[in-house]
Amino acid sequence: MAAEDPQIEAVKQSVKALIAPILSKNLDKSAKGKTAFSLEKCERPKVNWKEFFTFQSELQMNVKFSSGCDIEGTISPKLIRPFPASFKVRNLSDFKQMDSTNQITATFESQPIVTLDISEGTLTGPKGKVRFEGDYRVQVDPMKKDNPIQKNLGGEIRIKEIFGKKVSIKEKIYLK
Repeated sequence: MAAEDPQIEAVKQSVKALIAPILSKNLDKSAKGKTAFSLEKCERPKVNWKEFFTFQSELQMNVKFSSGCDIEGTISPKLIRPFPASFKVRNLSDFKQMDSTNQITATFESQPIVTLDISEGTLTGPKGKVRFEGDYRVQVDPMKKDNPIQKNLGGEIRIKEIFGKKVSIKEKIYLK
């Protein structure tokens, strides 16, 4: 498969569409792009970020399909400990399911840096599976109650397999 292959471009857009809303400072505009997939109207839980970053609380997010919300499932993100994610998806190219193992880590500098590592990521649909991994870093202010993300620092997605064919595709991502 050539790098300009439309199938590869569709896969890259699908992986980005899934990762972008999780990490973007501007959550409502991050999923827009070359796909009909949207997370703009997904219900977002109220989070005490200070407690989350100091291990005093854990999150549980339940998301259901609705207009403007193209994922459905439950996820319980944890700081430092790996946690699974499993979502049904719709309006995302050729895919119906996303599964991954994730880990959120933090380094404490003048402002904390939070890294999301996605491993063993799989998008599944009628054509087969796409295997990927990725990482993304953001600078946070845990004292901000609504959205602690202060600055996006960027990351990378790595696609390892597309519908049974081994590939090695790396793409830098930076979300606004």
